[in-house]
Amino acid sequence: MITVLHLSHCLNRYDYIDAVIRHADPAQFRMLAATLTDDGSVRPGAAPYPVTVLGVRARTQWPAAAAALRRLCRSERVDVVHTHNLDSTAIGAFAALGIRRVRLVIGRHYADALYQLRPAWKCRALLALEGWCNRRAARLIAPSSMVRAILVERQRVPARRVAQIPYGFDFAKHQASVDAPARLRRELGLEGAAVLGSFSRLNADKGHADLLRAFARLQPGRPTLRLLLVGEGNVRPRLEALARELGVQERVRFAGWRADVIDLMAMADVVAHPSLHEAFSQVMVEALAMGKPLVITDVSGVADVVRDGWNGLIVPKADPAALAAAVTRLLDHPEEAAAMGARGRARVRRELDIHVIITQYEAVYRNVMGQEQSPNTKSQSPNNHQDPITNDQTIEVIA
Repeated sequence: MITVLHLSHCLNRYDYIDAVIRHADPAQFRMLAATLTDDGSVRPGAAPYPVTVLGVRARTQWPAAAAALRRLCRSERVDVVHTHNLDSTAIGAFAALGIRRVRLVIGRHYADALYQLRPAWKCRALLALEGWCNRRAARLIAPSSMVRAILVERQRVPARRVAQIPYGFDFAKHQASVDAPARLRRELGLEGAAVLGSFSRLNADKGHADLLRAFARLQPGRPTLRLLLVGEGNVRPRLEALARELGVQERVRFAGWRADVIDLMAMADVVAHPSLHEAFSQVMVEALAMGKPLVITDVSGVADVVRDGWNGLIVPKADPAALAAAVTRLLDHPEEAAAMGARGRARVRRELDIHVIITQYEAVYRNVMGQEQSPNTKSQSPNNHQDPITNDQTIEVIA
């Protein structure tokens, strides 16, 4: 039995971390979780696995959190600490110091965002910290080919220590209520409208300003088109001001945070995800799993899943004109859009189901504990198109 402790900022039901914890073979793996905060929907006593909240709100609390985590690792006889963001990785790496039995596995859930930080000293400091953590890790897991390339080619992590494993999804949740589309259209005042939906936090790096500008380009010839923004975040006041400036405020619905995202996604005619930074977009997979025509920017993970024009449309980042043109194509050609959605649905449900992906995580855990070699794997893609959803390198035992 291998005991694996997942450490992240927070946990939410059905996210990629929760999926791994819930679907690992209980006969071989004992899964625990620790979070820096209690911000997520999965909290102590509200999950079928143990969850510990470390209570970290500032980086000045890292030493105390590392000490608490070290005690937890010893009391629970943890074998693998699997971290899921830079803060948790730093805490996990410090906690693992001096505990011989513990192996550190780093989940790299961002692409090149650190390189764009300002001021420059902060960028250098965090990259140095990240490099130290990477050297401490028995394995790093990259969710996309772009993230793997950053680790191997830019940060010089030995390729044999990097496993590329995409996020796995529990598609049991991707089933909307039968009455949801009509009911939600009535609730949101969208009856008779074509709905362009976007589903993500309202943060600057999600590109909503570009989407609003694209929507404004579409409006003159499409008076019944409406933009639905589902999510909450710190740039909402700026986005509301931009909608007024563009003269589209009456046609934009800011729905805020919602628990019924799947039902809302089922209502949308087209889903747009104009993000500027990703590691591997969950919204991308969820939209495709719902069979939705998708327009998405060319960020990390997209090229591994979407073939432009076949199961979605890929546009450059920060390009409202390209966004508008792609949405126009899907709205003007509904049969083509439906075919793209159907192909996207078939692909992600076949290749990104957590029941398929979990075996790759299990192989990493066994491997870092010296129990087995991971097999070579090559993804099989629709129509013989080679898309790197999974990688083909051998993972070697690290002594």
